Amino acid sequence: MTVHRLPSLGLQSTLLVEADILAKCQVAEALLSGEEQNKRNCLHQDGTSKFFKKYQTFDETLPSGRALTMSMSEIPSGDAAGITASFKESCRELAEVLCSPGEDVAKKTAQIVTSFTTTSDRGATNPLFNEQLQDMRRELLPEVQPLAQPQPPTQGQPQAQPLEAQPQPPTQGQPPAHDGESTDEAGKAEMTKAKKKMTSRRDRLFKSRLRVALELLNEEEYGFFQHSGPMYMSDEESDEEDKTVVWVKPPQWRTPRLTDMVLRCQAVLDLNRRNNTTPSSNKERKRKDLDFTDRLRPSGRAAEMYI
Repeated sequence: MTVHRLPSLGLQSTLLVEADILAKCQVAEALLSGEEQNKRNCLHQDGTSKFFKKYQTFDETLPSGRALTMSMSEIPSGDAAGITASFKESCRELAEVLCSPGEDVAKKTAQIVTSFTTTSDRGATNPLFNEQLQDMRRELLPEVQPLAQPQPPTQGQPQAQPLEAQPQPPTQGQPPAHDGESTDEAGKAEMTKAKKKMTSRRDRLFKSRLRVALELLNEEEYGFFQHSGPMYMSDEESDEEDKTVVWVKPPQWRTPRLTDMVLRCQAVLDLNRRNNTTPSSNKERKRKDLDFTDRLRPSGRAAEMYI
C-alpha cells in the first residue's frame, strides 16, 4: 500500500512550532499556578554531550509532585556560566510565550525565576551555578514582591505605632551584625573574606613553587635564561640590590607556560625524592635529570616571552 499524499515540509514545520508554543505555555502556567498559594517549585538540571556538542536540560517538580520538562538547548560550554545563560534564556522564552501584547516580559521572567526555591540533588555537582541562581533570585525578588506600603488607619481606630528594632543576639559561629548591616549581609561578607583567604593561600603556594621552578631553570643549569643566580617573586618594589629580582605582576605570572614550568620542575623534584638523592652540584643535577627535562623543556624564546 502506498500513500499518495503526505504532509508538506511547511505543514510539518508549522505543527512543530505550534506544539512548541503550546508546550511552553503549559509549563509556564504550571510554574506560576502555585504563586497565589505561596507554593514554589523544585529545579532539576542535567547535561550531556553528543558529537562534540553539549546539551543542557531543565526540569521542574511542581508542589503537587508533577514533573515537567522546561527546556533542552545546546550550550557552548558545560561550566556554570553556560548553564546560567541557558537557564535565563529558557525563562525568558517561557515569559515571552505567556505574555500578552504590551505586557512586561521582564517582570514575568522574574516571576518564573523566583518560583524556584529548591533544587534537586543534582545541584550539588555545580555549587557555582547554585550561587549564581541565589544571586539572581535575590536581585529579582524586589520586582516580584515590592515592599508593602503602610495603610492609613480607618476611622475610629488608633494609628499603629512603629515597632523599634531590637538588636538580635548573634548566633553561634556567626559574627554580630554591625549598625545598618543585616545578619545575611554579615554572613555574606564573612563568606567573601573566607574565599579571598583561600585564594590568597593558593596564590602563595603557586608562587613558592614557581620560585623553585625559576631557581632550577636558570642559565647556569639549562642555559635558556639570560641571567644566573636565584630569582624571587614579588608584587612590590624591593630595595635589596644583592639579589636578582624578576618582577612578575598579576595576572601575568599565572600563565599556562609558567604553570607548565612549575609542574615540570615539581616532577623533577619528585623524581629526585624517589631516588633518595639530592644533587649537590649543577653538573650532577643536570646529569640525572637531562633525559627527563629535554623532552619537556620549552625553548628559551618561549620562556622569556611569558616572564
